[in-house]
Formats: sequence, structure tokens, C-alpha cells
Amino acid sequence: MLYGDFITAVDDKGRAGMGQQFREHFGETARAYMTGDCLRVFVDSAFEREFAREKEKLESGPPSSAFGEDEGSARKRRLFGGIFDVAFDKQGRMTIPRSVRRDLALVDGSQVVWVGVEDYVELWPAERLYMRDEFEKELEQRRRRYLREQAVLHDAQLKARWEVPVSPDTEDAGCALPGREPEKPSPGQPFTHDPDGHGDGRK
Repeated sequence: MLYGDFITAVDDKGRAGMGQQFREHFGETARAYMTGDCLRVFVDSAFEREFAREKEKLESGPPSSAFGEDEGSARKRRLFGGIFDVAFDKQGRMTIPRSVRRDLALVDGSQVVWVGVEDYVELWPAERLYMRDEFEKELEQRRRRYLREQAVLHDAQLKARWEVPVSPDTEDAGCALPGREPEKPSPGQPFTHDPDGHGDGRK
């Protein structure tokens, strides 16, 4: 399993050391795939599995045509066009393809971060990764703040639903309201309870 990270810099030949914690999982070459933000370098078995999964998605979508531009052709181009073969030297440095260095704006001395993601590693420009992490933290903070506000609003709505306003007439009549005890007659007050409907308080 690949996990953790390793920070290094791109040298003047476009190479970046992977670090022993990751390097021991790869041979002399590996397959890589370019995403929008980083380069993913796969362990052989993981690449075959992920590629088969993506190819299955491709085949289940709209058919592609070799004689015109359509959605199927665009998806196929993104899949096959984003795959690279990368090589390592004896010092464990990987030569980053020129097109990848261009897309990730990597030059001599650029700091990069290798990040282990189970069965592949990602190569990120350090600044881009840190900005992305800060953005994701901000999104998570906003999500939690929204959930707290919704919980407070929900509690307030429940409280308002069960609170019954008391008018002066209702209060004087001594009616029993939700959450209130009925008024008891004071000593010497005539008994007026009339369950049998005689109108005179007789039992």
C-alpha cells in the first residue's frame, strides 16, 4: 500500500526523486496518467485494473467514430492520450515527460510533492497542492457552518410550533393550555363543575 508524502524538487533535466518509500513498489518503468491537476503513476496491477474500468465506461457510452468528432471520440482521446510511460534511473529519479512539465508549469527547481494513494502515487506541484488543500478545508468549514445554521433554524421552528400564544381572555378563563396546569378554585369558591349537564353543579 502506498501512503504518506515525499517533497522534492525538479532538477535541470526534468527529473524528480520519488523517495524510497514509493520507489520500492516500482520497476524500471511505470505507466502514468495525466489528470487536470497532477500526474498519477500506477503500480502495474493497479493500472491494468483502473484502465479496464475506464475502458468499460467508455464502451458503455456513446459509440466513437474514426471519421468525425463526437462525444465517444473525445472520451477515447482523453483516456488514451493521457497515458504515459515513465522511467526511473538508478537513483530513483523519474524523468517527467516534457508535456507534463508544461501542463504543471514545472521548471528547474520547482518543488513537487509525491502523495501515496493506496496503489498509485500522485505528483503535484507543491504550491498547487497546498492551494487545493486550503480550498478543500474552506469548503469543509463552510459545509459545517451551514449544517450548524440549519440545525439552529430547525430547533427554532420546532420551538415556535409548540409554543401557543396566551391571550388575556384565555388566561382569565383559566383554560388549560399545552404546558400549563388548569387553575384551581380558591377556598370558598362555588363548585361549578357540571359533568352531567344539569346546569346547577349537581352530581
